[in-house]
Amino acid sequence: MPSLVATVRDHPGDEPAIVACVRECLLMGYVLADIGPATGLTVEAAQQRWGHLDGTPT
Repeated sequence: MPSLVATVRDHPGDEPAIVACVRECLLMGYVLADIGPATGLTVEAAQQRWGHLDGTPT
């Protein structure tokens, strides 16, 4: 998840890069409840933003 946190911090407007990192984190076994807070979002905000990547209904 460090690459995701760095991408969000260094390139906050680069949504394709952020989405790629979120996908990578999901493949590594992280869940949106981990990813959201690590990127400064609430769990709910992460689910709304990236829920479609893990099958969570948005």
